[in-house]
Amino acid sequence: MATAPTAPPLTVQHLTDQDARNLLPDNGDWSRNGIMYVVVDVAGRTVYPYVPQTHDDHGPGQHISFGEDSYLYAPPVMRFVLNVSHHPQLAADTTALNGLLDEVASAVAEMIEGMVQGPGGVPDWSVRSRQIAEELDHRINRRPYRGTEHDFPHKPSMVIDAEELFATYPQLVKAEWAEMDTEELDRQAKHTLLTAERLGGEDQRLHVVGVRAWMYGYRDQNDTGRRAMDAAAWPGIVAHRVTVRDDSTFAELERAAQAATAAADTEGVRLVGAVKFMRNVREQCRIDVRAQLKGEGERIAELEAQLKPAKVRRRALVARVLSWGLESDTDTTLGREAAMSHTAVGGIRTSLNADNDDNE
Repeated sequence: MATAPTAPPLTVQHLTDQDARNLLPDNGDWSRNGIMYVVVDVAGRTVYPYVPQTHDDHGPGQHISFGEDSYLYAPPVMRFVLNVSHHPQLAADTTALNGLLDEVASAVAEMIEGMVQGPGGVPDWSVRSRQIAEELDHRINRRPYRGTEHDFPHKPSMVIDAEELFATYPQLVKAEWAEMDTEELDRQAKHTLLTAERLGGEDQRLHVVGVRAWMYGYRDQNDTGRRAMDAAAWPGIVAHRVTVRDDSTFAELERAAQAATAAADTEGVRLVGAVKFMRNVREQCRIDVRAQLKGEGERIAELEAQLKPAKVRRRALVARVLSWGLESDTDTTLGREAAMSHTAVGGIRTSLNADNDDNE
């Protein structure tokens, strides 16, 4: 019987001397120092410290928080915060800080190994791996208070997986999920997390992991051998998107979507979000037309700015000819010579006559 492959060991990197110096304050000013991130690279199976250099440097990866977005997927690189700005003795103790990295290594390894395969084949939270992440957050965050009256124990969150959620609350499942593209499905997953949060009662919020994977599975489960695919990802969509113009009506967009869906079906693909895709194509066409209009407007404005001195000279010449008072110089004939409308020439004539009246 073949044995399961052994996971590679976790690598722990320690603080360098430069990191340790950067952690300490400049001239006693802790406002820019005193923060160390414990960073976990899931795919690389590595734990390492990161000391930010500026106040705006939040380090690599995503901070593990308790907002619903953090339950939506497991970040491939995550960071935990250790604030020693009010604990100068710990900040100066490189051995203790490196000891913390070594101390959390086994829990980090357990968290990574407990993850499940999520959408796209990337690691995602299981209930246990998410619980370990929250335990790590508490252990690292509270390290400066160890052994003091402020060293309170970790209070676990109420975390369940999506399978349990939808089995307990089937009314949360929406039939329209089966026809949504990935972008819209992800929005619905986030909305579902917010809805589920309130099901935990007044004292504790309910958190759910694996919602995206469950929804993707729901979308695929009735495909009778076909695989669901976003319209934008299907290679054959190119032949259908070219039929969409900036002035296409909604009926024409629906016909283009139906034709694409039918063509994909012959390949064993169930196209989702086809109408939305065609609307996006039309919107992009309109954006392109507006960009072209703006470009032409800017070009004409530039040309008109260049013509302005010439127009001033032309007006002066027309006025000079009109001042001769020749009957043959009608507005029409002079306008033809000056490449102006007869109305514009008439306007100059009226202006000259008004000036002459004022001078009398």
